Amino acid sequence: MKKTITIVLFATALLFGYIGSAQENKQSQANRTWPEPGAKWTYCVSGYYDRPGGEEKWALTGDTLINGRSWSMIKRDNQTEGQSSSIHSNDYVFYSRFSNDSIYRFVNNKEYLLFTYNLNVGDVLTTFRAAGVFNWQDSACSSRLPLKVIEKSEVMLGSNLLEKFVLEDTLFGHLYPNYIGEPIRYTFIERIGVINNYPFMNSLEMPTNCELFVEPVSFAIGKYSDDSFEHIYGECPGVGLKESESYGKSLRIYPNPANSWTAFDYTLPEGVSEARIEIASPAGVVVHSLQLSGKRGQKLFDSRKLSPGVYNCSLIAGGFSQTVKLIIQH
Repeated sequence: MKKTITIVLFATALLFGYIGSAQENKQSQANRTWPEPGAKWTYCVSGYYDRPGGEEKWALTGDTLINGRSWSMIKRDNQTEGQSSSIHSNDYVFYSRFSNDSIYRFVNNKEYLLFTYNLNVGDVLTTFRAAGVFNWQDSACSSRLPLKVIEKSEVMLGSNLLEKFVLEDTLFGHLYPNYIGEPIRYTFIERIGVINNYPFMNSLEMPTNCELFVEPVSFAIGKYSDDSFEHIYGECPGVGLKESESYGKSLRIYPNPANSWTAFDYTLPEGVSEARIEIASPAGVVVHSLQLSGKRGQKLFDSRKLSPGVYNCSLIAGGFSQTVKLIIQH
């Protein structure tokens, strides 16, 4: 009986100790900052044409003065591992500063609010809309990125109780009315930042026009660490793979189902530089043929030329062929 009581008391003490530690970490949020000293991010990159892309490493490297204010500099490690090509110039820097429970960034020679913790479900945060994968330029359609908080909760990572926000882009559907994919959402976790992308960068968008672009790459946090904390989400696929091993599908169609347009992403087999895509009706009649050149690329197609229905799209390159179904909905 005494042994049982001792075990219960010990377990209770551990529980209260754990809760006390969590509360202490929660209370420390009053003194939080971003980025934390020694912060490092490893982003998993899913590369072009559904192939695993490897990883990119970013780190806090120091401070600099801009317009009389001190800004933290977050730089990308030049040594990108895996098959992901660098999507940013080697000297690209993300500038941020933290003040009054809010994070600001400096881009396009202006200061923008990046994120504030003073949010509740239903609130809308308007931040900077970064579009495309080229130097985080702003969108040609709008520089405003209104994000509505659709979820606010807490997550325990190690001994740290951190705030979690799920934010939905409320303007995207109006900018691109033909978009039929999932809502554009970002998950922001205190201390780490956005975990399912770079900070509020949408790779669906190109910075040069208002056409909705095919998403060539996607990003997610694989690992985060700073001087007193580390959390590993998972290993990045594709790290260490040779280029010939990293390719997945040779033909990818997006959006599918399609309405007014669709895009064909293609990768040709080794030794083949010319090919074609044949679009055939369910009866097997070829209704359109698209000539391709180059080892890999993208071909845009006006799908308004096709009646609603299901079509077979075949990539034909020498003795190689692959067929993917395309659904047309008007």
